[in-house]
Amino acid sequence: PSATTPKPAGKVAPDEKLSVFKEQSEFYFNIIEDSLEKLKSQPEDRIALEDLELSSHSLYELSQKLNLDEISSFPGAVEALVRNIISKNAAISKDEYKLISEAYDFFLKLNRVEEVDSVNARRLIEAIERLTGHASKTRSAGHNSMSSEADLESFQIV
Repeated sequence: PSATTPKPAGKVAPDEKLSVFKEQSEFYFNIIEDSLEKLKSQPEDRIALEDLELSSHSLYELSQKLNLDEISSFPGAVEALVRNIISKNAAISKDEYKLISEAYDFFLKLNRVEEVDSVNARRLIEAIERLTGHASKTRSAGHNSMSSEADLESFQIV
């Protein structure tokens, strides 16, 4: 059979799918890295925010396509947070930036699908989801970023 002949249908190990995912997602991770670098010094950079949202969405779709539901929660949660920031026409806060950076650092280091079930992975996802909900409420009340000490402490990752 030629190199373009598809593999026969059957069970593919989740870690093999993760390997395929990492190979196919390199482009998106490069865009995310560039976007985060821009946002570090220019938190209101709309293009960097949109690139971050679109790349997160692409990673989510790719993980779904490969039936890697276990890992799709990371880019899905980041996409929702960034979409919220964009919809409120706000700058990314330091907490949002830090949490997104930590999530993608963790995500890039995944070697086995089972690692997504770790305590740290769950804490990251839950923190992003809480921050998304909190940011939505805070920005709806007329604030453009999180700033109080109570807000900062409530999203610390242990």
